[in-house]
Amino acid sequence: MKWWTKAVWVAVPVLLTFSVVMADKADGEKKGQEAKDPNGQSVYSVLDLVPPVKLDNRVDYDDGGTKGYLCTDSKGKAFKFCMDKRLATQPPYPFYLNATHPKQTNAVPVKVGSKLDSSIIELLHSLGEQTDLKPRS
Repeated sequence: MKWWTKAVWVAVPVLLTFSVVMADKADGEKKGQEAKDPNGQSVYSVLDLVPPVKLDNRVDYDDGGTKGYLCTDSKGKAFKFCMDKRLATQPPYPFYLNATHPKQTNAVPVKVGSKLDSSIIELLHSLGEQTDLKPRS
């Protein structure tokens, strides 16, 4: 094996690793950006949260796809919500506040298409959650 072949075998994995690290860094910078609703208002003010907001836990239920979220803002305030994707629920899937599942007694429904609904969707995007949801107004 020639010397330059060995150099290529060493250089290619290093370059690939570097490009993945840089892409992850860029994604992290996007996550830290101020999330805005379609009208340009900060979703944090709509949700009464102080950025940065971090996702502490996500619960995936085996009921058709309901997802529960537990977040914390920079002041330590907890924010719980969920998206109801139970088998009997038809799109557009509603959100519920104060609970990680819609059947919990403290779950409060959010009107689909409301400013609060759109703000929760934008929050999910800012947290880096993979979702095809777009603000619904």
